[in-house]
Amino acid sequence: MVASILSMLIKHALLASAAVMLVACADADDGGEDTLTPGVCGDGVLNLGEACDVPDADGCDADCHITGQSVWTVTRGESGTSLTYPLDVAVGPDGQIVALMYAWGGASDPPEGSATLVALAPSGETRWTTSVQSPGGGEGVAPSHVAIGPDGSIFFHTFGVACYDGDGQLVWDEPTQDLRTASALALAGDDVYVASYGLRDFDPNGPSTVDASLRRHDPATGEIVWERVLSGVTDVGRATSITVAGDTVVAAGQVSADFPNDGSAFACASAATGALVPCLPGRFTSIGWLVATPSGDVVFATSDEEHEFLRSTSLTGEVRWDLALTADMPVIRDIAVGPDATIALAGYRGGPDASRAALRLLDSDGALAWDLEVPPTDGVTQAAAGAVAFGPGFLVMAGQEGPGFASTAWISRIGP
Repeated sequence: MVASILSMLIKHALLASAAVMLVACADADDGGEDTLTPGVCGDGVLNLGEACDVPDADGCDADCHITGQSVWTVTRGESGTSLTYPLDVAVGPDGQIVALMYAWGGASDPPEGSATLVALAPSGETRWTTSVQSPGGGEGVAPSHVAIGPDGSIFFHTFGVACYDGDGQLVWDEPTQDLRTASALALAGDDVYVASYGLRDFDPNGPSTVDASLRRHDPATGEIVWERVLSGVTDVGRATSITVAGDTVVAAGQVSADFPNDGSAFACASAATGALVPCLPGRFTSIGWLVATPSGDVVFATSDEEHEFLRSTSLTGEVRWDLALTADMPVIRDIAVGPDATIALAGYRGGPDASRAALRLLDSDGALAWDLEVPPTDGVTQAAAGAVAFGPGFLVMAGQEGPGFASTAWISRIGP
């Protein structure tokens, strides 16, 4: 069971504000002032007065809900000739969908051995694509974990962190130091937080120090605001997930080799200063996905001697609920939390020879809201979802289908 939790932790190594309301403006007859032109319900644009955009009896007001229905699906890559897969997906405050894609081998779109940012409108049309490099170097190493800030800025990482604007233009690229790899990234307001691990004081002829650390970056320049080394101070040996709960940065992953059967895979720090703070008491030697809820709680995947489960808890350790990851549940590849504290689980069902992409929505108490399965297209036996994100009134799921190194990536908007 622990092995499957660990498989969650390497997802990205192998291949996780108010809405900006767009309105049309025209000059009034008396000149100088702007006149707001109402949008059209169901036009795919989040307009003034719309909490989401769906042509239903609610008139696109705050009572419309996300349903388990696919609205549209777009594909990337050339089926049967290359490995193309989504590393992550995020949705901006204006509904722009940004997927981080990677392709390897054969004639493909994106090109062979490259990473590409793909931006889609809420209606599914491609707005732009940009080929990107692994920040800080790392030839052939796929970047990972994409996130979008409140102003539409796009952030992702590998050996370092990069920032692109909402039109796909590079703003800055900040490498890490001492051969450390950025392993997870999270945004909170205007701030960028990164977890990293790797070699410190590298000596090719002798022992080197492996450490884990947390950093806060200035979103405008990429400069490091503070950095906190976790190794030797906490039990964490590698942080593979990071989130911000209230005013606390929470990192999780695996305990250090010094604590193989004890210790905690969590480390917490003040978001403002980086000072380490106590949190999440208990023994957790391996943590899968980690996300924060709007109330400041966290939800994560872990296991004990008997079973694997999801847990919702406060930072002080008050358990809200546990949900056993039973055989009927999807194998989790990503988790996202919505503004109403609903939880989306993306992954797959089935085995190595035949699998189906799966998406399950839980309410804020962990109860099932709906379950969606997406089988592969005709003639293909394998499909899996690898990333999920909440948009303004909708969900986006990204995945791949096809065997091994002959797969095609897809992105799907889940209604409304």
